[in-house]
Amino acid sequence: MRIECFNYIRWSVFKVVKKNKKVGLVLLVIILLVAGFAGGSLIRSRLIGHRTESEYKYNSNFGKDEYVRSVTYFGESWPINFWNSELETLDSDFKQIKSDGFNSIILVIPWKEFQPSVDPIEYNDYPFEKLDEILNAAEKHDLDVYARVGYLWDFYNDQNENIALRSFDIMCKGQAYTAWLDYCKQLYEALSKHPNYKDSFLTWEDFWGALGVCLGGDEQIRLEHAKVAGYQAWVENKFGLDSYNEEFGYNYSDISSVPFPDRSEPGMKAFYNYFDDFLNGILADTQEVFPNMSMEVRQDADPIVKLDGGSAHYSHEETYSCEDSDYVATMYGIHMGFSNNGERVTAEETLPCTEYILKDLTEKNGGKPVYVEQFLFYDNAQGFDQNAKLQEGEIGKYLESVSGVLANYTRGYALWTYRDYRGSMIYNPQFGIGDAGWEIEGNATVENSSEYNSNVCRLSKGDALTQFIPGVRNHYQNDVYNLEFDVKEANGAKLEISFGNDTKEIQIDSAGNYSLQFNINDSLDLKIRVTDGDIVLDNLNLYSFIQKGLLYDENNERQPLVDSIKKLNKQLSKIG
Repeated sequence: MRIECFNYIRWSVFKVVKKNKKVGLVLLVIILLVAGFAGGSLIRSRLIGHRTESEYKYNSNFGKDEYVRSVTYFGESWPINFWNSELETLDSDFKQIKSDGFNSIILVIPWKEFQPSVDPIEYNDYPFEKLDEILNAAEKHDLDVYARVGYLWDFYNDQNENIALRSFDIMCKGQAYTAWLDYCKQLYEALSKHPNYKDSFLTWEDFWGALGVCLGGDEQIRLEHAKVAGYQAWVENKFGLDSYNEEFGYNYSDISSVPFPDRSEPGMKAFYNYFDDFLNGILADTQEVFPNMSMEVRQDADPIVKLDGGSAHYSHEETYSCEDSDYVATMYGIHMGFSNNGERVTAEETLPCTEYILKDLTEKNGGKPVYVEQFLFYDNAQGFDQNAKLQEGEIGKYLESVSGVLANYTRGYALWTYRDYRGSMIYNPQFGIGDAGWEIEGNATVENSSEYNSNVCRLSKGDALTQFIPGVRNHYQNDVYNLEFDVKEANGAKLEISFGNDTKEIQIDSAGNYSLQFNINDSLDLKIRVTDGDIVLDNLNLYSFIQKGLLYDENNERQPLVDSIKKLNKQLSKIG
């Protein structure tokens, strides 16, 4: 789950390639030769001659013994409801991950589901228990574990809290700041007791929601927010009022009258600088309770307006060192380095972009090793169809040719979508934590079934199962929504199923997987009523979008690109 950003890197040589491919590619090869990076075909993997550990400026333990090859793990679910799902397939999943050449997994750890209350500070026990179970299973399969800490999204009591307000309260050094540090301390204690735990990182995007609070509303609201979040004090310390007015075209009479800027103003350059300072500060504070915590830094930049009305971009490179961490995390997507006007590009066109992006980070982060914990060689995220993408027949070529670039400028990579996932809106979809999140009518029961080795919901005539779904869960707004569910057993069951005010009936006489489609309407609430017979239900999904990664589909069926990713992992496994 990530935020797509504006891309600012423009190479004039790629414009030449677009106009005249032959001339442009010749130009590109010359540039690479001068820079000392050429060595045979741009497509051929450059495993020979990659940098050794001793050539890094920074003495780090990250990826020191073996190149890190990771999968972000969500099991049969997706990051938002993973921690309240069952873990029935851990062993088979980890066996498959290991056989595909990976040596580690990343766990995405949400803030709210682990720490549901910040005042008073409270914790849920069940996600910590699941955390232990996952690490123990990973150790059995010789998989190391990394963690993304502070994930912004989950469905726990999501109708009651705007999670972005937590991030804003951290800016204000309020109670959420104290709770955050306690959350990180508790997580470190839980993770570090496992011998296969390695490292963790924050991400800039999990704090990005605070911008909506800072910059939302009229000037008076932005003024109030600027005062409590310390922006006024920051401006005075960083610029001084006179310099701030002069550089950004303001005429504030005193520092107490300075609001957060409007998004259309030149002062956004100062705001992004303030936000980067905030990220560096919260990372440094977190490292006091969570040793070696790193951060996913943002390599694409934000567009800003200059005082003369022209346009520019703000680079977030002040965050690239990640304070005291001995490595730097980042996201890389194929769109980075292109104009993003709907281009469909080749592997040969893309490899120099990949090299430039990763080399730039390495040169600006103090020589620390890089972990590309979101290596997005493919992305079907809604709303970003104009982003540059690899042509369908070029994705495998790219994967089998990028190892040299990764070896030269990184010590690890990870996939976000190893297995396609449904963006389901259901909390506790497998009854992994009993009937939590569900309203049960009649004599329906949630029970642990030894026969199915799973928690299931057993319903009879007159029983009903309801989940009230707030709009905040609808991450992918579409016209048609799919409901899928497993029937473990049925005895002449007739169901009346409602999605909001759209109601359908279905007759079920045997076990299997069933699906229905509903039209979007004024409500997202789901209700299943048994009008006849008996039925046992499990594994419910309600979604309108599937995130694809082209390796394993949502039912874990193998896709053709698995062979290419295995070749990439084999190449990278040779790096000491």
